[in-house]
Amino acid sequence: MPSESRGALTLEVFKGEYRKLLEAYFADAMAIDPSLDLECLRIPHFTCLYVYKYATGLSAAVTLSSAFLRRSRRGENYLGFLNQADRNSPRNIARRWSRYETAEPINRTIAYLRSDLANSRPFFSRFL
Repeated sequence: MPSESRGALTLEVFKGEYRKLLEAYFADAMAIDPSLDLECLRIPHFTCLYVYKYATGLSAAVTLSSAFLRRSRRGENYLGFLNQADRNSPRNIARRWSRYETAEPINRTIAYLRSDLANSRPFFSRFL
């Protein structure tokens, strides 16, 4: 990945790096039109906090959905979860439903991506 110490981060540098990503991920599955290089300008993925927030949200979703599905009264549990939003903080709600302050949610998400998603969508398995 280029850095400013090796020269200016110009539009051409961003487009070139983004094209490398497109080719790495999609070259076998689709034709990559030159106009897709400009997509790098509209996607906030290149800020470090975005990736952290995305990973945290995905891990929370997998962990919470797993908790609901493991319980016998799934619908009631889900409605109970939703009803807590007006009287509890997101942190307190997450504490009740998972051990989100541990590595468990991340590990559960990685396991889900490696097994369920890889088995149902062969395209993604080469990236896991």
